[in-house]
Amino acid sequence: MARRLMIDTLGCAIAGRDVPAAMKSAQVASSSLGGPAAATGLTSGVKLPVLGAILDSGAAIRALDLNDIYWGRASGGHPSDIFATGFAVGEAKNASIGEMLTAVAVGYEMFIRLADSLDFKRHYDHTTAACMGAAAIAGYLKKLDVARFANGLAIAFASSPRMSILRRGQVSEVKAPAPALAEISGVLGIDLAEATLTGPVKAVDIADYGIPIMFHKGMGVEGLIPTTGGRLRILDVAIKRYPCIGTGQSTAATGAALYNKIGGRIERIRKVHLRTQDDDVSRSQISADFRHPDTREWADHSFWALFGMALTDGKLLPAQFAAARWKDKDVQDILNKTTMAADLTVNEPGRLSANATATLDDGSVVEVDTPYAPGHPKNPLDEAGVLVKFHECADPVLGKSKADAIVAAWQKADATMPIRNLIALCF
Repeated sequence: MARRLMIDTLGCAIAGRDVPAAMKSAQVASSSLGGPAAATGLTSGVKLPVLGAILDSGAAIRALDLNDIYWGRASGGHPSDIFATGFAVGEAKNASIGEMLTAVAVGYEMFIRLADSLDFKRHYDHTTAACMGAAAIAGYLKKLDVARFANGLAIAFASSPRMSILRRGQVSEVKAPAPALAEISGVLGIDLAEATLTGPVKAVDIADYGIPIMFHKGMGVEGLIPTTGGRLRILDVAIKRYPCIGTGQSTAATGAALYNKIGGRIERIRKVHLRTQDDDVSRSQISADFRHPDTREWADHSFWALFGMALTDGKLLPAQFAAARWKDKDVQDILNKTTMAADLTVNEPGRLSANATATLDDGSVVEVDTPYAPGHPKNPLDEAGVLVKFHECADPVLGKSKADAIVAAWQKADATMPIRNLIALCF
């Protein structure tokens, strides 16, 4: 039977090769997937076709779980994942920094509005929003007319749903490239529309089988449309301070603050209790499933690993994950004295609070409260704080002098500088 299916399928392909939809798809496959090396991959430093550069760069952007976080009323995510599309399409189109950032702001608007609409309890992953954010960026940078832009978004919508198994339980390595894979679908939708392929524009908002099947009850696509003069949603994200899941930022901050409050004398701790915000995610991340993570990806979702490393070392840096620091005896010793509960009642979506109390060897109690993690929109990192974080990331890889050169170029760059000039300094 398999042999029959094989020859039948070949016949179908041969017969269909002259159909306009197939010809347009082949055109895009040649120019996008197998096209000229037009953009730099931020992992390899190699010039790649645009979609290859998105995959290359997107995996690097996401790998450390260090990029930004949006935690909204329905679901959250990491909108800066879509910079992979901004960098790649922007470089390929020789866009200026100003043009690229405008496109990214449009992408953020789409991403965050979609995240606010998604019914997270139906197990759709936030990379669903990355697909659509990337489509918006690509359509803007390609300067598509309204009809082609609409068709491109419709095609992207139809391929956007992603399953939340990507980051449930024992998290796998695919977490890193998952946003880029979603973005590729979004950009391909725009590329197909640019080649005049039509998409299901009128079906997008049909409740029974359009995109609203992923939305909270009563919500429609009108929620994705900004109002004139409204607040830009890019202003609602947090620049994360620590290389871990966004919901764990306060946990890490609390551990580091407690270390400092007792002068690094963690041997004095007899017991410590961590309280986190009462929500589904926090309850999962303090559960037994996350008590002994075995991979880096699993560890950066584990409040146990995050709190243990931050409290033991007074910091949380990528090097600790690289060394599997959470498995070391001194970290496990402190965690064996730790209890956790997700019982802080905070009626404010995205607040992500944490509190810790430690009982010391003399019976005294030391408490640390973190109502808003560093980087949260209500406790934002200023420019100096962002640059401290940048150097923590770049110096070990490039050396301080190269990192300083990037910062200097970024500080003096005006909106007309080609984005490729800044990217070229990253190697």
